[in-house]
Amino acid sequence: MKKMNVTLTVFIFSLLAYMVYIVYLVLVKKSGYEDGIYYFSPVYIYLFIKLFSSDIRKLWYIALFCALPFAVSVYLSAKGSLPGWEVTGFLPIVVLGSFLFKDGTKGETPLKNVYVMRTVLIYLVAVIFFAGIHFLRTGNLDSALYLAVSIYSPAPILVSVTMFINFIISTASISVVMNDLKFFNNGAVIKRLIFDTDSFLTFPHFNLYGIETVPGVEKKDFLQKVEALNVVAQKDENYSDTLKRSKLFSSKMEDGTILAMAPLKVMMADKNYSSEGVAMPDIKEDLSYVALAENNKIIGYYAIDKIKPSTNSSIIDVFKKQYGIETIIANPAEPKFWKDSARITGSVEEVLPDEFDLIITDWDFESKASTVFWSGDPSGGSIFMVKPFLATFFHLIVISAKVREKIYKGVIISSLPFAVNLFIVSFGLHVPQVTAVTLMLSFFVTVMYVFYVRKKK
Repeated sequence: MKKMNVTLTVFIFSLLAYMVYIVYLVLVKKSGYEDGIYYFSPVYIYLFIKLFSSDIRKLWYIALFCALPFAVSVYLSAKGSLPGWEVTGFLPIVVLGSFLFKDGTKGETPLKNVYVMRTVLIYLVAVIFFAGIHFLRTGNLDSALYLAVSIYSPAPILVSVTMFINFIISTASISVVMNDLKFFNNGAVIKRLIFDTDSFLTFPHFNLYGIETVPGVEKKDFLQKVEALNVVAQKDENYSDTLKRSKLFSSKMEDGTILAMAPLKVMMADKNYSSEGVAMPDIKEDLSYVALAENNKIIGYYAIDKIKPSTNSSIIDVFKKQYGIETIIANPAEPKFWKDSARITGSVEEVLPDEFDLIITDWDFESKASTVFWSGDPSGGSIFMVKPFLATFFHLIVISAKVREKIYKGVIISSLPFAVNLFIVSFGLHVPQVTAVTLMLSFFVTVMYVFYVRKKK
């Protein structure tokens, strides 16, 4: 029997309970606000159990951030005053949702990001300050507590979670898989790239350099035919023998067409294949040209570029000059390639890796640094690089840039709608409907901010 995911179950319950509370009690009935204590207390009890089981020492600020408004709402509910559950009830949804990522079973959450604690503590100070001013001005403790809850924006935790979702989507788009939250929670800062040997840098990586097709053939259709023939070749037991014998592979496809693939020179020299309309390239020694024929007519070719160590050395130099990222290569097989662009060391351990480093390797290190796997088990390491090129690291550097600034700006922008609550409660107006709308507006602003960040990048 499959084990039930309790966190997911409670998350769904908290979401439904919040929707019922807002729609029925706040917007329709417009009374019975103190009943929120029955809706949300079970959720908060589970939330605190979850935080304790996930190493409360690392999440004490999240526990504090949730405990304060919960205690205030419980107190106000017991007194029959407006309790502010329209805000307090939303917080567990965000926190429990943060545990639903693939690493959540280990107690990991994007709320362990190094920048979240600072934003939470600063926000708590701001809330206490405004509530204190209101109490000194009015002498009404209940009103001051309601003001504190009504301006208690979930932005410090909501922005971190939504930014993480954006982060994993962005990294996936460049063929980088985040196997855990370690890199993001360390701040997504890259100060050093540490290569465990230079095998990654000297491996014969190939890159698609260009495509040329005959008139009437779209490049998209050409690539689809190449992929279809490659699939057939991978299943053919005689593929290797056929290439050794004739340097050409052909097969009849399901639609009845016959596709053939071979080096361009081989196919051009074969009289069985028509080369009408084929524009011959200016042959470059460092490129390989592969032609595709359909029904004995060449319909195009593509060029493959082999990435050389000298190219990687130049890219490493760019990392240092443009981004200030140092490259270290441990025990390289070809130190002559890297002496001018990287620091050479005897082992990875010598350079004392920390949380701001990436170790590029094919086996796990016990280290504060995040490990990047590029071969072998895709689930190994903190990060798996599907396309193991230095160009992929360049894209990762761009995506990771200024995560701290983006989180801080997001918290400020997403908290702005709560200024409305600060204004109206300061003048003695306690309107739960306005508070509920303000929170929804804040959520919408957060989502729009993340879309803006993604589009800008």
